[in-house]
Amino acid sequence: MKKLVLLFFSFLLYASGMYAAVTQSAAMEKAYNYVKGSLPSEYTFMYYPTKTRTIEMAGNRKISLSEDCWCFFVDKAPKANWGHPCIYIYVTASTGKVKSTIKYIPPKGMKNWKSSSYTKIENNAVNKSATNKVSQQSYTDENGLVLPNLYSSVTAGSRVTKDRKGKSYAVIISGGANADNNHVRYWNDCSILYQILRRLYSIPRENIYVYMSDGLDTAHDLHLGTNPETFYKPEDYIDSPTDLDADGNDDISGDASFNSLNNCFSQLKNTLKEEDHLYIFTTDHGSCDDAGVGNGLYLWDFNILTMSDFATMLKGIKAPIDIVMEQCYSGCFIHPIEELGQKITIATAAHRKETSVGYTYYNPFAYKWACAISGYDFINKKTVNADTDDDGEITMVEAFQYSKDAHPDDVAQYWSFGGVDYGEETVDVFSENSSYWLVVGQLGNYQTVDETVGCDYRCGRSRAPAKCLNLTTTISNMGQNDYYTYMAGHNLTANCKITNSKIRLQAYDKIILKKGFRVSQSDSKFKADKLVCTSSSTRSGELQQDEFEYEYVNREQIEYVNMDEDPLAESDMQLYPNPSDGVVSIAFENMDGEKHLSVINARGEIVYKNTYEEEYAELNLSNLVHGVYFVQVVSQNNTLMKKLILR
Repeated sequence: MKKLVLLFFSFLLYASGMYAAVTQSAAMEKAYNYVKGSLPSEYTFMYYPTKTRTIEMAGNRKISLSEDCWCFFVDKAPKANWGHPCIYIYVTASTGKVKSTIKYIPPKGMKNWKSSSYTKIENNAVNKSATNKVSQQSYTDENGLVLPNLYSSVTAGSRVTKDRKGKSYAVIISGGANADNNHVRYWNDCSILYQILRRLYSIPRENIYVYMSDGLDTAHDLHLGTNPETFYKPEDYIDSPTDLDADGNDDISGDASFNSLNNCFSQLKNTLKEEDHLYIFTTDHGSCDDAGVGNGLYLWDFNILTMSDFATMLKGIKAPIDIVMEQCYSGCFIHPIEELGQKITIATAAHRKETSVGYTYYNPFAYKWACAISGYDFINKKTVNADTDDDGEITMVEAFQYSKDAHPDDVAQYWSFGGVDYGEETVDVFSENSSYWLVVGQLGNYQTVDETVGCDYRCGRSRAPAKCLNLTTTISNMGQNDYYTYMAGHNLTANCKITNSKIRLQAYDKIILKKGFRVSQSDSKFKADKLVCTSSSTRSGELQQDEFEYEYVNREQIEYVNMDEDPLAESDMQLYPNPSDGVVSIAFENMDGEKHLSVINARGEIVYKNTYEEEYAELNLSNLVHGVYFVQVVSQNNTLMKKLILR
């Protein structure tokens, strides 16, 4: 009888989920051991407190698991802006099998996740106060928000040029992403710039449009916490102050949504004249695809303002435009803007495959830019002179030269339509008073390490592909004997029907098959290849067969992970030490055949090249100047690129 009772009680424990084969602590140790060899010096390691089959990510995306798992989230760059690579790890509660997925967005509802004992981050990077709010600086209040009198020592109107034509306008955008990721530094970026525009450049309030997170909504949308040991508490959130300069007026025009921005630029399109000027500043988080290539700017609630959407909003504006972008992957906006053929200058903190670095109170590129155009460094309380030609005006290229080295991990970008000698001259920050717009625009010499640029501009082929190609009409009766090929140097987008044809799509950046793309299964065949440009004058063969992206409009994105399947070996490349004094060891993991290795400098030039057959190589790059480089390896089954810093 006792045995029956014991068996019955054991069955109840098992049925209620309390009889799990793997405890959460054991699963956490497994997850940590799974990634510990690849963890950098600073990272955060979080766990979901209960077993689950569904992980909700930001932006209405989900990971669906085939069975109950203990789930973990590892952020390898806790100081970086989103999006950047992060790892979701799943350990089955029944058997302890481990799998993982690399993504570029955090979980939804970070307050539902807990920080584990494995979290490692430098103590000086966070504040460990009981309330988890940032410590007060001489230029911030108790919440870490910058004070409204930062430029009180600088003469009002000191940056207004005497010969300025027309009126000046500005648009400031801080998407916010969501309350968990809308940190004080983004509000600070906007407040700093707003104070400069109002006090030093004398731009009227009615000419400055600010779109920030949830706009004038009174919900708590701003996150003050910076301590990864406690992360998200109710007291860590406040409503974003709507008065950016403490003059008693609401300076926020609306929420950072597509409709708000579209309405704003539509209004400006009807308002601005050729003699006017428009300045645009964006901060917060940049978005990217699953290959780590930028594709837009995160707005509120992780909605994405794509590069093409942004270019469409600017299309037709008569006045010259200057754009400064702080967010990750901001360089991805350069190509669509270039194709507009308008009077536009753009400077970005990072190229299209790179995250940008953020500090607790400000983002370094945005702050250095503020120092340049204001002539004052309020943190160090000293004057700044970015006016290299001593003409009394700070041009975009002068501000860029001052800001481009704000952080050694960021490779800043610059492009100007109409610039002379690749951007050596450009429009003044808030006025246009030169005639060089008549000169044909060229690509700025700071656009670097970008295969698309290399293939679009530098291959020197007699039949270079179109930079972007859109297929919208029905393709029929093509390629009967062999595949008929459509090729694009940048993006190829298709939402057409293919009938009675053999079609091959090729692109050097991305192939997007939109909703409406159809291939007749009875009489047609279809292939898609993503290509890679390995140098400034040549191109290699296919990067990977059948690599293309389906884009579904207004549809929830769910990735299914079958925990019973054996994990596929993922190709990777390890560089160490990094940063390095010159001698670099490289380990190639799961890369088949010969490994063709190139080291590329910040100008896109190959400074070292070799071929390896082994799984390990050692490079002596001590003859190269210090700075940022990129190591690219092309094998039979993959192409990888990683940043290397020589110091």
